[in-house]
Amino acid sequence: MSATTEPSAKLLGEVALIACGRRKGKIRSCPSCESKAPTLLNIARTGAIDALAAAICGGTKAACRDCHDKAQIILDETAERCAACGEAGP
Repeated sequence: MSATTEPSAKLLGEVALIACGRRKGKIRSCPSCESKAPTLLNIARTGAIDALAAAICGGTKAACRDCHDKAQIILDETAERCAACGEAGP
């Protein structure tokens, strides 16, 4: 990836926080979700919601409803954020 397409730390942090379970008062994800953020963002860029949900859920089978919802939020919010700031995104 070139410097112009490298995701910002803020974007990766937001993806990690969504995957970890964003809620009022929570400002940072756990280390596990933080380390998965680049992979999750790469999957989000493909638009493959089922693959993204499975990666969040961590299993090899179909993702749970909660992780599927998180995947949809990541797709929606990263697309909006990337469009607004000019970053490469889903």
